[in-house]
Amino acid sequence: MVSYKGFDVKCITMTCVNAEPDKIEVGDFVTADQSGNAFLAQDGKPFVGVVVAVKDNYYTVQVSGYYEIKYAGEALPVYARLVVNKRKILHNGGSTAAAPYRTVLWVDSSEQRAGILL
Repeated sequence: MVSYKGFDVKCITMTCVNAEPDKIEVGDFVTADQSGNAFLAQDGKPFVGVVVAVKDNYYTVQVSGYYEIKYAGEALPVYARLVVNKRKILHNGGSTAAAPYRTVLWVDSSEQRAGILL
């Protein structure tokens, strides 16, 4: 059995003090303000990482390593500038997106799921 889970995973702890913290859930893609507070990433925008745990208004955010996502639109290429499509779903922002390239290891077009490296 092949598994990429756990590869190069790095997480940071973020807080959410200025927004409604109960609105951020595990699986949400987040970004940060100038003070480092977590906020839901907006549609069409890049993200810092994905929330993997929540405790009060503290969030464990995975910023590196292997992660499985849902995606919208066309099948993802091997290198894609992933941006938020809608909550918990990404899409390829194309060459004009202000997002870093992410490596796409596998794609399941029928389920619209993919394994990526953050």
